[in-house]
Amino acid sequence: MIKNFNDFLNESFKNTPYLEFELGLIKAWGHVLYLGYHDLQITIKNMVPLEETKKVFTEYFREADDDEDLQDWMSNTPPTINSIAVFDKSRINKIFEDIANKTKLKEPLIIYHYSKKHLAGWNSYTTKEEPSYGNDSIKRTYELPIGFPVIFTFGYADNNEVIVNLNSTQLKEFEI
Repeated sequence: MIKNFNDFLNESFKNTPYLEFELGLIKAWGHVLYLGYHDLQITIKNMVPLEETKKVFTEYFREADDDEDLQDWMSNTPPTINSIAVFDKSRINKIFEDIANKTKLKEPLIIYHYSKKHLAGWNSYTTKEEPSYGNDSIKRTYELPIGFPVIFTFGYADNNEVIVNLNSTQLKEFEI
């Protein structure tokens, strides 16, 4: 079990292995994208090329902290350029899988999720247990095994946040 999450991060990933556009996606997730992710269409036929999506997330990484309009635009499900979608759920899933595979766990990790209901798929978790997270929230605790792919947000989303993809079987299997 990991006793100090920050020490674990520092030892395991001294320099972030993520590319700038990947950090932009992480930042977008932490700002607004997590809110609409589960409602995104899985596949959208009229979509910008992948390189354009990467440019959008690079710009988001560089500019979003000081640009509320950019944050608002990113909250569209999905955002569009000239009525063409920037991404769909499949594209986000693929990028997230690529990011998470760069940082597979070297030790087991305990994570927590606070919500009324919990959907399978990509979700935000915290590595810090909260004594109270809201009256209507249910706390769920999971232990991820060594080798499990995890996206560490390195402060670009909430502090102590990790982004993890658990399917319905894993939600049951890893819950403690």
